[in-house]
Amino acid sequence: MLAQFEVHYIEPWEHIHGLLPGRVAEEEIVALRQFHMPLSRVRAVVASFSEDVLDCLRANGLVEQLGLALLNPRQLTDFDRDVINLLRNRPRLPIFLIHDASLFGSLMVTILRKEWELTPQHRIIDLGLHPRHVQRLRLPWRKLQPSRAWLQLFEWQASVPNGLKLTKAEQKWLRKGYETSVLFIPPARLIKVVTKAVERAALKRATVAVEQTVPKQMVDPETQAQTKARSVGFMTWPS
Repeated sequence: MLAQFEVHYIEPWEHIHGLLPGRVAEEEIVALRQFHMPLSRVRAVVASFSEDVLDCLRANGLVEQLGLALLNPRQLTDFDRDVINLLRNRPRLPIFLIHDASLFGSLMVTILRKEWELTPQHRIIDLGLHPRHVQRLRLPWRKLQPSRAWLQLFEWQASVPNGLKLTKAEQKWLRKGYETSVLFIPPARLIKVVTKAVERAALKRATVAVEQTVPKQMVDPETQAQTKARSVGFMTWPS
């Protein structure tokens, strides 16, 4: 449906008036996809089955600003496979997942943990969409016939303690086959959510590192603040 809208409405308009404000040319997108952070500078990994979501993060400079590696599990490149190997060796490197509010999306943690051979020690943070986000933001939704295979995996996951971070109402919504595309999230909100999540994870990681290396009673508050600041990209931190 989105592709048809672009063909019938956007492309004719742009043919006359040029690119829509805020829209990135296809040539620029191709160039952005070819840029990767060196593995030594990757601070977090963002995975999504939506290439448009990843392109939004690329186009707004989050790869460099936050030290991100962006992966689409459906289209893994050689660099992506190197990132997965990095994750296996560094379980504390945070992995953020972005997906549709759907039965399949709710299983993304389980699917990728198995496909990428990750352990329970790996830090996987599911940013959604979740059904609660759909209801809170009043996003549109549609109803499809859920796949029997995904439904069986969902029921198994729901039966495991802490297997699904969803309420009973959310689980019921997903069982009925309701879903909402993550593309309904405005770019500004997506950027804000990812930025805050990455910085929060970096602060937590820095705090743990300080507490593990220095006895708590010996930690100088200013030194601890400086460590946290550097972890999120600041060179200095006010007293």
